[in-house]
Amino acid sequence: MSQNIIRKYVWLIDTIHRAGMITFKEINQRWIDEEMSSNADPDKRDLELRTFHKWRDNIADIFGIIIACRHVGGYHYYIENADDLKRGNLRSWIIDTLAVSDLLVNNKMLKDRIMLEEVPEGREFLTVILAAMKENHPVNITYQGFGRPVTGPFPVQPYAVRMFKQRWYLVGYSPSIDQIRIYALDRFKSIETVADQRFELPSDFNVADYFKECYGTVRGYEEPQFVKLRVYGFQVNYIRSLRLHSSQEEVASTEDYSDFTLYLRPEYDFCQALLAMGSDVEVLAPDWLRNQLVATAQAMCERYGALSTTKPPSVPPEGEAKQGSTPCTSAPN
Repeated sequence: MSQNIIRKYVWLIDTIHRAGMITFKEINQRWIDEEMSSNADPDKRDLELRTFHKWRDNIADIFGIIIACRHVGGYHYYIENADDLKRGNLRSWIIDTLAVSDLLVNNKMLKDRIMLEEVPEGREFLTVILAAMKENHPVNITYQGFGRPVTGPFPVQPYAVRMFKQRWYLVGYSPSIDQIRIYALDRFKSIETVADQRFELPSDFNVADYFKECYGTVRGYEEPQFVKLRVYGFQVNYIRSLRLHSSQEEVASTEDYSDFTLYLRPEYDFCQALLAMGSDVEVLAPDWLRNQLVATAQAMCERYGALSTTKPPSVPPEGEAKQGSTPCTSAPN
C-alpha cells in the first residue's frame, strides 16, 4: 500500500476526530481547502462519496477505527471508538505521528519557522529489534550504561519496545541474570539477531501492564504506593492538562493550590519530574519520599553555596523504603 493512500486515511481520521461530528460536505470542503487533492485535475478536486465510503471500510480494516454515521438531523460522521485514540497505544501513536508528519509536509514552506525536538541516537537499532520480535529471535547486544564500562555481547529476549521522552527502550528478558531489564537504545554499541534460536514470549506478559504502575521506564525496587502532592500556582493547570500518571486524581482545590493523589512506583524518573517543578510542588506523603526530596533540596542549596533553613530529614519509618533503595538519587543505567 502506497504512502500516499495511508496519508489520506490518516488525514480523514484526524479531520473527523478533531471535528467530533461532521458532514460529508464539510469533509469535502476541508479536503479542497487543505490541498489534499492539489495534484488532481482542477475540475475534479472534490472527494467522491464512493471513494469516501471505500476509505471508511479500509480504515476499519487497517486501523480498527470505525467511522460511523448519525442519521438524525442529517448525515453526520464521527469516530465511534474515539476512546481508542486517547489511550496512548500503538494505534493512536501511529495516527498522531502520521498526521503531524503530513501536516509538516503540507507546510514545508514554513520549515524555517518550525522547530522540533532532537531525538537521541539509537533508532538504527529499532529495525533489528522489531524484526527479531516478529519471529521471537533472541538478540546479542553490546551495551554501555552511563558511567559504566562496555559490556557484552550478551543475550536478551526482546519482549517489547517503548518510547519515553524522545528515547526508545527495549524491554527484554536477560537469561544471564534471570530478570526482565530495560535497555536504552541510545546506549547500544551493537546488536545482532540470533537467527537460529527462538524464545517463547510469556503468555501473561503485556507491556502496558508492565509499566502500569510506573511514571516512566524505571520499575526499580519501590512497590507501588499512594503519593500525595500539593501543587501551587499556575503549575496546577499544567498538571491538570497533562497528568503525571494515569492514576492521578485531584482531591482538593483552593485558590492557592490543589492536592493530587497518584498510585505508582516513586522511582528516580518520577522524583526527577517533581524536582523539575521546583517549589511549585510539595510531597505531602509518604514521609520517606518527602524526606528524600528535602535532602536533595538541601544538597542543591549546598551546591550553590546557599544556606538552607529547612530541618534535616528524619529517618524513613521502617518498612516504608527498602534498604539500599534511593530512587531519588540513584539514576538507572
